[in-house]
Amino acid sequence: MSIRAVIVEDEEASRARIRTLASGFKGIDVIAECADGLTAVETIVDSRPDLVLLDVQLPELNGFEVVDALPHGVRPGLLFITAFDDFAIRAFDESAIDYVLKPFSAARFTRALGRAVDRLRADRNVGSVAHAVAERIVQVPESRAGAKPLRRFVARTGNKVYFVRAQDVDWIDVTDNYLRLHTSGRTHLIRGTIADITLRLDPEQFVRVNRGAIVRVDTIATIEAIAPATYRLTLNDGTRVSSSRTYADFVRALMNP
Repeated sequence: MSIRAVIVEDEEASRARIRTLASGFKGIDVIAECADGLTAVETIVDSRPDLVLLDVQLPELNGFEVVDALPHGVRPGLLFITAFDDFAIRAFDESAIDYVLKPFSAARFTRALGRAVDRLRADRNVGSVAHAVAERIVQVPESRAGAKPLRRFVARTGNKVYFVRAQDVDWIDVTDNYLRLHTSGRTHLIRGTIADITLRLDPEQFVRVNRGAIVRVDTIATIEAIAPATYRLTLNDGTRVSSSRTYADFVRALMNP
């Protein structure tokens, strides 16, 4: 099945180039184009695309405000395209699939589209499992009866095997086809899906905050509301991770133990 995409870009020439490259990519079907943030929100809500190719600097609403304005349950894959490199961290906090800097080559843009297609098709394959993660975490006593939470991860680098204790992991995010463990300034890559790891971790110690990030509860220093049903979590080391609407209830639960 094709990935249905919406292009959000205010510069006509740039929008035309993105359209040409995206339309020529096997597996991508461009269904709409928008030149400002308000139109983008309306189009995304009405058409429910799988993927949004999104500029950051836009009239009316910027790219992040577009994402914040989307209602609960409307969350397409995001591929940010911008001339500014200082928004990358926030983009990946929003679980962006990729962050492409202008001016970009056709090869760079094609790699980003390929990554998006692979990620979104993988999400489709898990289907209802990914959608039901929240309910399964809430029902941990029933779904985990007799199962022991994951206590350590096995990370490999070359011929070396590293054992990383779950209690030493500050947070986990997705990078390409791997999960990245953040531990006191170091990172380790492991294979697996974030949906599977979420179910295997102790729900009293870890909380999933968006489609691509899990945080260990004890590392959270502050929680700040930045938009309706959206929060910014600041960890003890200063790292900031934004939650999404889908997982807002879990963040609220942390504030109301």
